[in-house]
Amino acid sequence: KDNEASRPPSFLINQNIEQFVLTQVDKLVHELLSKTDPPAPSSE
Repeated sequence: KDNEASRPPSFLINQNIEQFVLTQVDKLVHELLSKTDPPAPSSE
């Protein structure tokens, strides 16, 4: 079972991009929330 080893590097790249995008979205959301008057209760 060397499925892990035979995985294309693009898989890792996609993972990194996904992580990066999530981080960016998180930052944006926080920025938008801090601009609105009272911070909305987070639905997390």
